[in-house]
Amino acid sequence: SARAAASAELKALQAEIEPHFLFNCLNTIASFIRTDPERARELILAFADYCRWTLSRPGELVTLAEELRHVESYLSLEQARFGSQLQVELDATPDALEIRLPPFLVQPLVENAVKHGKTDRPLRLIVRARVRRGRLRVTVRDNGRGIAREVVERVLEPGAGSGDGAGVGLANVHRRLTAFY
Repeated sequence: SARAAASAELKALQAEIEPHFLFNCLNTIASFIRTDPERARELILAFADYCRWTLSRPGELVTLAEELRHVESYLSLEQARFGSQLQVELDATPDALEIRLPPFLVQPLVENAVKHGKTDRPLRLIVRARVRRGRLRVTVRDNGRGIAREVVERVLEPGAGSGDGAGVGLANVHRRLTAFY
């Protein structure tokens, strides 16, 4: 029963993060409908592939390679919005790519970096994954403005920070990692 309860909690936490991502994707696509219909069509097809993958595998573990494909789908939508103002580097070793993990662990971190790190200058985002001493280590770094001092100590609390969706991503990832592992 403890395993079933943990599984139910993981599914509920995953459901919490997905709408945030979905709305961001739809807003990005909507911004292209009038100005570049062909690009909007391409983004809709990419978004449909993303949704198909998500719906076909509820609650399953995925490889880091699959998670990073999700991240790339998200970033292609954001790249469409920001153009050269978003520079991305994904760097994962082959052994890291094979590790299985709950889905939507890396994507919310990347989304936070884009959402909260973007300023007037180009945002440089680096996602790196390595296996060290039998453990997967994923880092998401950016050159954005960083987390406000008054928020940094509460960053894992839901609702920390300000604005729409504030504190959802990091708190959700932390709670799902805690529940699963």
